[in-house]
Amino acid sequence: MVAAKPVGLRNAQMNVTVLGLWHLGSVTAACCAKHFSVIGLDFDAANIAKLNAGQAPLLEPGLNELIAAGLAAKKLSFTTDPKSACAKADVLWLTYDTPVDENDVSDVDSVLGHLRKALPHLPAGAVVLISAQLLVGTCAKLEKEYPQFHFACSPENLRLGKAIDAFEKAERAVVGIRTDAKKALLEELFKPFAAQTIFMRTESAEMVKHALNSFLALSITFINEIARLCEHTGADAKEVSTGLKSEARIGPKAYLGPGGPFAGGTLARDVVTLSKLAEAGRSLLCFAFQHAQIEIGSPSLFLSGLDVLAGHVAVVRQYSAAYADLSLARAELSRVRAELSGRDARQRLVRQQVAMLEKLGPRPGEHARLSERLRVLRRAQHYLELTGSVEHALSEREASVSSELSGLIRAATRVADDAPQARALCDALSRAAIEVEEALRAAERLRADLDVEAQDIDALESRFAELDRLAQALNVSGDALAERLEALRQEATVLEGAEERASLAEAEVEAATERALSLARRLHAGRAGHVAELVRRIEVELGALCLSGARIDLGLSEAKPSELGALGVTLLDARFAANPGEPFGPLAEVASGGERSRLLVALRCAGLETGSETLVFDEIDSGVGGAAAEAVAARLRRAAESRQIICVTHQACVAARAAGHFRVHKVESEGRTRTEVERLSPASRVEELMRMLSGARTENARRLALDLVNAARAEQKRPAA
Repeated sequence: MVAAKPVGLRNAQMNVTVLGLWHLGSVTAACCAKHFSVIGLDFDAANIAKLNAGQAPLLEPGLNELIAAGLAAKKLSFTTDPKSACAKADVLWLTYDTPVDENDVSDVDSVLGHLRKALPHLPAGAVVLISAQLLVGTCAKLEKEYPQFHFACSPENLRLGKAIDAFEKAERAVVGIRTDAKKALLEELFKPFAAQTIFMRTESAEMVKHALNSFLALSITFINEIARLCEHTGADAKEVSTGLKSEARIGPKAYLGPGGPFAGGTLARDVVTLSKLAEAGRSLLCFAFQHAQIEIGSPSLFLSGLDVLAGHVAVVRQYSAAYADLSLARAELSRVRAELSGRDARQRLVRQQVAMLEKLGPRPGEHARLSERLRVLRRAQHYLELTGSVEHALSEREASVSSELSGLIRAATRVADDAPQARALCDALSRAAIEVEEALRAAERLRADLDVEAQDIDALESRFAELDRLAQALNVSGDALAERLEALRQEATVLEGAEERASLAEAEVEAATERALSLARRLHAGRAGHVAELVRRIEVELGALCLSGARIDLGLSEAKPSELGALGVTLLDARFAANPGEPFGPLAEVASGGERSRLLVALRCAGLETGSETLVFDEIDSGVGGAAAEAVAARLRRAAESRQIICVTHQACVAARAAGHFRVHKVESEGRTRTEVERLSPASRVEELMRMLSGARTENARRLALDLVNAARAEQKRPAA
């Protein structure tokens, strides 16, 4: 390990090592070299050789020039040697473009492997700033592994083709760091590039990148779904997009342009990352909320139970992925069809503009070169008069400057050995003669450059006017004409292939529909085969919850293939009768609030969860009292024998049966209100149960609270039935 050294001093040049030199890293290194001393580190020798020759690893406008400027100023260098790169670093900036596999899953191990090669050579106390796209919790993991460094996270904000502007003119820099000690250093680092630096926890900064890209992906998917609806209603998707962007809460820069779906790369990587996090969360926790009572008639609550009974949990995941693919395929088909609807008119216009540009044949940079050439030529007479006057005064007239200087030099040479001052005068006169000769040569070069026939100037004027007229007609700058021609050629190619893309998109929708429909029918068959078992389990649970006469009926049918939805092709009609002799009625209409609460408990306690996740009940016992509340409490306690249960409740009989009791309350301090969670001691627990029972601390309430606690203890000691 390298010895610690003071870092981040404002009176010293900051040393930045940038690790990982593809798109993000090469832009970061080149931009930072304008303000700091930068060493670029990468373990790809071929890439380092290119960078040291001033060549970026990929095409990014202006990047080659920026790298060359940094190398020339000796503020930027590149190496494969981590020891020399990190020895004096104040900041090690991790900028690898995180690779993804064919399923858009990030390969974080390769990035962290490169980082671990560099860290042993970094001075203790240095900042390790992570902009590579890694998972939430990476900084916390590295802090435990390398406590001698300060780890920070700043999500990258590059845009391909506009990366330098995006880096150097950022609206804000988001920085996550756990210690205040290094905030000043990071502010200094980002000050040249960002209007403001927003500090937060490292985990929050890591999540910002996942959330931002997922939000952008959601925006793209959303507007494409809107475009699909527009296609069936006569609305114009582009006009709808304009209307949305005009709303101040959305804004003109929103990703709401109907078109192609997102796929692969950054957006897909972060969507997959968040999906993995959500999947991990679902495997640990299963929630049941008070408001879920309202949705107790929803098919999803029962269909998920049927899928568990059928052993189709994996098939559900496969169907969800297949249905997502189908949604994307439909969005792409809508986009291509919208493209086709206006293709003919656009194709005619593009062909016309390509023909005009090809006829003129603009060259890159031609307009600017002509403009400068004509500016000089238009002042040619003034320049010719100037060169004539210079040549006459310096060499042609009698007693010219050159001849006078020659005489003075001869005279000074004769006395140059007499005194140092005389030698100095002789040298000065000699230098003056050299300058006069250089002025004469410059005048001759200018005159030769201006020796152009009148018709040549006319031709240049005509060419410049043609370029100007076409640039105005196409609403671009004169120097953008060549670039515009290439863009129009590419668009023409795209337009010509629109029908083929439409056929491919239709085929993809058909194939995606077939895949999803096959899985949906497999799910439906499994559900239909386990309806009776699910009804039996629910009714057994209801009996234990003081609803022994209640009955439930689940009617299943298969929807048309065109009605394929997020839950598959299964249509479910849930009907309920609370008492014997009553006819069945729609569950959502006939079940009371208390009955809905107990139905939800029955569903969650019927052994239908996958694995051993913790069950979280949030006030699902509302609307239940008396013997029914006691039954709910007893059932929750029995369920807690095989898994952990967290229950948010206002029922004292439920709270008394818990192994631990926490009180959630609000505290006002210094004009702000915050929520506190307090674990209660046995004595405090009795006090809280008194409050839950009667709201007053009376002797009668205390006796009732103690009776509940003692009864719960005795219940726990009894063997399960």
